[in-house]
Amino acid sequence: DSNKPYVLQGGITENQALEIARFGATAAWELRDWNAMVKYVNIIPEETLEWCIFKCVLSIVNEEYPEALSLIHKARKHVFPELRSLVAESYVRAYGHMVKVQQIAELEEVVAYKQSNRNEVRDHIRKMWDSRLKKIQRD
Repeated sequence: DSNKPYVLQGGITENQALEIARFGATAAWELRDWNAMVKYVNIIPEETLEWCIFKCVLSIVNEEYPEALSLIHKARKHVFPELRSLVAESYVRAYGHMVKVQQIAELEEVVAYKQSNRNEVRDHIRKMWDSRLKKIQRD
């Protein structure tokens, strides 16, 4: 049956493995365990929104800024068509994609910061980040 989920070693389905990879990549990112992040990202299907974002982070870590910018562009191509249709449905459905849009923008800021050798550019970006962090609500 083609609708039957593919079962991987250990009894988990392909969808479960993908979810584990997403959680694992996110946790590795938070822990700055770049080697583990690479392993999890390699499980995520290429050219998906999540893959583009995770690979962009790894490109920034490896100071591969042109590659990071290319991945940012690809991520935007994924997120905006989906976001348009979700916003038409409801804010609640679009929220996750809005978070992704913000992540993409922040990754682009990190690349701009890392690539700039001008203090005024770096100071501007730092002030913007400080301002943004002060607006975060604690819950």
